[in-house]
Amino acid sequence: MAALCTPPRSQSESLTHSFVTPAQRGGVVLDPFAGSGSTLEAARLSGRRAIGIEADEMYAEKAALRLSQAPLDLFSEASDA
Repeated sequence: MAALCTPPRSQSESLTHSFVTPAQRGGVVLDPFAGSGSTLEAARLSGRRAIGIEADEMYAEKAALRLSQAPLDLFSEASDA
């Protein structure tokens, strides 16, 4: 009999549930250790604005590349998505 399993949630989905969802709609998510930008992407996907800070240039470049895949509007109110 085959074991039933559920596919794991993506990292962005986990971060959305843990860190981004509690953020007030229309608010800003601040990630002082942005790494590759997973939390910033989760904020974008949930309709929130985000600010990321990363000291390591390699990770900052990875985050910039990841976030460049879709527009991130920092100057308008977040949608109710």
